[in-house]
Amino acid sequence: MPPTRTLMTARACDSCRRRKVKCDGSAVCANCRTSQLHCQYTIPSRKRGPKVSRTVPLHDAPPPATIHTPSPTTQTDTGESQLWLSPTSRQYHAEVQPSRESISPRLPAPMAMTIASDVAESPNSIPTPHTSHTSHTAHTSQPHHTPLDIGQFGNSFALSGSSPGFAPGNMTQKAQAIRDDLLQLITSALTPVSALEAVNSCIDLYMQYTFPTAPSVHEPTLRASALSFFSSTNTADVFQGHTRLEEIQNLRAFALLIALCASVSSVMPESLLAYRQVLAKPCLDASREIMRSIEDFDIAQPNSTSIAVRIFHSNALEHITGDSTLCYYILGQATLLIRSMRLHDEEALKSHDAIEAQLLRSLFWQIYAADQASACLRNRPFFLHELLFDGELSVRPHGESVIPMVDPAKLWSGDVFEERILIGFHFLPRLWSSAAKLLSGIRIHGKENLGADKTHLIQKYMGFLGILDRLPHWLQAANVIISRDDSEGTQFQKTAFWTQRCTILVTFQCLRLVILQQCVDCKVWDVMGLNDEALTLSMVKIGIVNDFLQTLDDIPFIYLQIKGEPTVQRIRRVGSVLLQILDNVTDEIIVMRAEHYFARILDILAKLDSKSSAVLAELKELNPARFESSRALGESTTFLDLLSHQPP
Repeated sequence: MPPTRTLMTARACDSCRRRKVKCDGSAVCANCRTSQLHCQYTIPSRKRGPKVSRTVPLHDAPPPATIHTPSPTTQTDTGESQLWLSPTSRQYHAEVQPSRESISPRLPAPMAMTIASDVAESPNSIPTPHTSHTSHTAHTSQPHHTPLDIGQFGNSFALSGSSPGFAPGNMTQKAQAIRDDLLQLITSALTPVSALEAVNSCIDLYMQYTFPTAPSVHEPTLRASALSFFSSTNTADVFQGHTRLEEIQNLRAFALLIALCASVSSVMPESLLAYRQVLAKPCLDASREIMRSIEDFDIAQPNSTSIAVRIFHSNALEHITGDSTLCYYILGQATLLIRSMRLHDEEALKSHDAIEAQLLRSLFWQIYAADQASACLRNRPFFLHELLFDGELSVRPHGESVIPMVDPAKLWSGDVFEERILIGFHFLPRLWSSAAKLLSGIRIHGKENLGADKTHLIQKYMGFLGILDRLPHWLQAANVIISRDDSEGTQFQKTAFWTQRCTILVTFQCLRLVILQQCVDCKVWDVMGLNDEALTLSMVKIGIVNDFLQTLDDIPFIYLQIKGEPTVQRIRRVGSVLLQILDNVTDEIIVMRAEHYFARILDILAKLDSKSSAVLAELKELNPARFESSRALGESTTFLDLLSHQPP
């Protein structure tokens, strides 16, 4: 007997159908009015009814894992420290949450999957890319799906068949098995917190702390997906659609939602998300399994979700496993999709609806900033150099009007707020791009002709310094400090602007030091108005380091924690410069200041909820003697504890 379905309107408009949100069916539906979209009903209705699926061979499932369920505790801390938290976070702290007991589920190894090429013939279905099929011996009985322990959503997936070339009709069954096991995992581990509450908490935290520097999600769509996939009352086949394309859209929506949960829970400190360890790895593994099942189609027919999911996967992997190679590989996939979709060209966005076009714009600038950061720091290959584009870099920060991405029901939503978020967000690609062009020019000048004119380099350097001169008033320090008299909406907005200010200033101060070091290496000191005297250069470096540390001191520590590994990388870069000063400078005053600053850096790294022990061990290897001296100066047993811990 087919599963029962919830009642829906007779027909949804084109925009609601693509976004998978409930439509009221009116001439101009409420969703389109809110999002300022053209409401139309042009997509023909699909034939209803169950689909015929082929059976696939059964496989042995891995043995079940065990779970240690934490007991709930009540957090009632509403002290002065929580003034830095937005109202949503403080409300979360007042609710009953599970304890912070570590839960480390043993998960099955990822299973390789591809999509079969045969597609139900429908006027609106899109064929998947052709893949070769392997013949299998069919079984007549349906696979038996039993409830599994924590982290074993992959077992049910294996039981329903996971070999390459599986039958298309079984794709939603496999996804349903993954979703059911993940739902059971969250429900059993987080009692009395429901799965829907946990997922919505992740969305809340993303919108507060991550959206300001990555405005690449549409909150109403995320909320609708959470209700559809994680509501305890929804027992229907949540992935089944009228066509193959609809089913793939459902799978993409689910993969995006739980990828966001994985990314958020992997980076947020336990003070904001006590059950982060329960969600991070299971959500990441489940999302990656779903994306493997549609990988061929997703690469051939990419959209904003294809890019956003890979960004979330890369971020979660970086914080969960510390595997930078795999992290960069997955982020590289997102970069290549941007290249293949020609998102550098404004014309390429005209074929998409307004929401999708704005998501693609934000994703392009987010990846572009990350790619330019690679060019500056030279820590991995970069691919979005403007010389490689087949045309001008013409994509704009936003379309003709600002498209709302925040849930309009929220107190802090509004066109002014979102326009300001976009303005602040675009300071980051401008900073990285300006620095990348300057550093490239310095390297070329140093290799080819030291006697050539440097006027163009000086102009680029002055242009870089002048970017922060245009920092808007709402990002100034005096305007982002939260007070008890602020309304809930104002507090949320100030939280968002604090996040932007933190990221912009830390990036700027780090890049100043990188540019100075490159000028020293290429012997073009006069670009920064300096000379070749070693003492003068060391004094300038120490001054920039002091500005960097002062910036960190001025920022509430919670904002350093939520930025995760990127913040650690910036701090580690500054620590390396200090070690060079300690190795090469003999002036006692400069050495004393460098040792003092180095001890402060170690203290900050020790407090961050990050891979601090590995970073400290790396710094110790670079200069053991100086490290011991700085550690003694810091007079903190935390350093001993961290150094004695071997990184995984």
